[in-house]
Amino acid sequence: MKKVLKITGIVAGVLLALMVIGAFVGSIGMGEIKKLTIANVDLSQKADGVYRGSYHKGRWNYDVEVAVAGHKIIGIKQTNPAMRATKGLTDKIAAKIIEKQAEKIDAVSGASVNTMAMCKAVEIALNQGAVVK
Repeated sequence: MKKVLKITGIVAGVLLALMVIGAFVGSIGMGEIKKLTIANVDLSQKADGVYRGSYHKGRWNYDVEVAVAGHKIIGIKQTNPAMRATKGLTDKIAAKIIEKQAEKIDAVSGASVNTMAMCKAVEIALNQGAVVK
């Protein structure tokens, strides 16, 4: 019985250590993202097309394609397959950006860091991104 308790204690300790390490690694870059400045792009200066851009920091890796037509954002697609699990969230963020026609939006509830990172990727796409033909 003592041997079982000892093994259980060791397993619990290892799991706790892994959780602490995971929390630390998972938060790398979060502070920097929270301090990002998002600038709205003058859409009146943007030609119709699809603009590609990326923002990567820690576990937040957004690659986006931003479709512009008639000087309006008409679509945003998150293209990084590693972020596939966040599709519902990225769809909400994209919908808010399209609704406001601005890269700087209020955070989606419970996802302020993801919102900031994706908004930065959209800003970069529109300011520096390559136009997809």
